[in-house]
Amino acid sequence: MMPDFAGTWRMKSSEHFDELLKALGVNAMLRKVAGAAASKPHVEIRQDGDRFYIKTSTTVRTTEINFKIGEEFNEETVDGRKCKSLATWETENKIYCKQTLVEGTGPKTYWSRELVNDELILTFGADDVVCTRIYIFPMLLIAGACCCRALSEVRFVDSLIDVAARSSARKAEKIHEAYRLTRKSMALCHGFVR
Repeated sequence: MMPDFAGTWRMKSSEHFDELLKALGVNAMLRKVAGAAASKPHVEIRQDGDRFYIKTSTTVRTTEINFKIGEEFNEETVDGRKCKSLATWETENKIYCKQTLVEGTGPKTYWSRELVNDELILTFGADDVVCTRIYIFPMLLIAGACCCRALSEVRFVDSLIDVAARSSARKAEKIHEAYRLTRKSMALCHGFVR
């Protein structure tokens, strides 16, 4: 069964991003700006079999790539240099993408995206430096986030059923579970257990 990367993902944690930019030759001032801008990226992934569309948005920059596994495509490295890239399935749940600079020289770069349980693990590499960013499917946070909010948010939670109907079976189950937990939590917080 093919893994389902589709969805909008929010970053949960990031390690070694500054070190990655340093390995790519980005100066200290630009690293500081880039680090702040990329501290809360949102990633939208659309998938149709082996075809992917990935949009990454930060406060400063938005990048979009379209590719098919096994076919070369054009993109830019993390620091903005043009490259030819080739994405392949490294494992059943992991895409590995080797990048080759179009012009000039620099560190060997790559990225990978892997689904592990409910998380999307994104790694960027530049020679021996590896940056790891972990993303979560935001609907999984709803149960905790809505616990003691106003009852008007119940309408928002109710709308999740519509989202679930349009999602994959795996995500639909998670959304339904988040919905159930949120309704129960809100009922407890507001004193009317059903």
